[in-house]
Amino acid sequence: MWADFVELLCLVNPDRACSRADVLDRYAEALDVDEELADIDAEEELTPLRPPQRNDKRALQANDWFTHLEYRQTVFRDFYPFYLSEQRDSVYRHTELTSKQKVYILFLLASNLTYFNQSDINILTSSFELVSMEALKSYLPLNAYVKLFGTGPLHHEAKYTGLLINKIRKLAADLGEQVLCNETHFRPGDTGDGGLDIVGWIPLGDSSGGFILIFAQCACTDNWETKQFSSSEMKWKKYITFSAPPCNMCFIPICFRSAGGTWHNSTKISDTILIDRVRLVHLLSNNENISEPTFAPYEFIENIISFQEPLV
Repeated sequence: MWADFVELLCLVNPDRACSRADVLDRYAEALDVDEELADIDAEEELTPLRPPQRNDKRALQANDWFTHLEYRQTVFRDFYPFYLSEQRDSVYRHTELTSKQKVYILFLLASNLTYFNQSDINILTSSFELVSMEALKSYLPLNAYVKLFGTGPLHHEAKYTGLLINKIRKLAADLGEQVLCNETHFRPGDTGDGGLDIVGWIPLGDSSGGFILIFAQCACTDNWETKQFSSSEMKWKKYITFSAPPCNMCFIPICFRSAGGTWHNSTKISDTILIDRVRLVHLLSNNENISEPTFAPYEFIENIISFQEPLV
């Protein structure tokens, strides 16, 4: 979260840079105005600290954040729109950004939805589903089918549309399975996705069920831990039959990593294949579709890139 914060500051600062001192100043300002953040800061300390000790502790935290940024620079390679100074105490944004680097910025923005209004959130989440679909296509063989099941303002070519019950019927027919639910299982007029955003399968040349099948959820908020079950067999076996259980995946734009590259907290991952920012970049590294300006809200991202935080 704090490494994201540093990158966001670098993105909007007029000089397109952010130093360790800048972050510490912002952190101190935030503690002065944000009671919740101040409470969190206090909870992390076992004993009351005098101001010099508190400042030392925050400086050590900032060191950790920049260590994490150094890891990101290494792992994200040509997707990374930032670079660190030789002293590793400042981060800068590249002047000219590539399509890949703009996709990274999409991940960064989608991981921090609290900074946006609802209209922008809809664009970001819908865009993230489109990018996740491309990542799943890269993961599966060329003969696989990968379709959006979720709803979104940018899903102009969605196959599954209309009422949720009708979407489920179409999906069951595509999978060679039987429908186990009816209209009474859903609220009247429900056009949602039931927690399923992307579906992919590898056909075996006939119309019978029983093949490699992937159900995926895309989650952009901190509650992805609970949402990872919404596309699982446990939930969806109430709606359709499964000749073979689907593999459950959860796509998140968050960099869910420690500075060493391991999971930040593996206990939060349950019965799912988690595709975080690191794995997304790996899957998209050779995907030519991400260079197409129509596949993601490049105009929206361009506006963010050109934005400068007003000087006070």
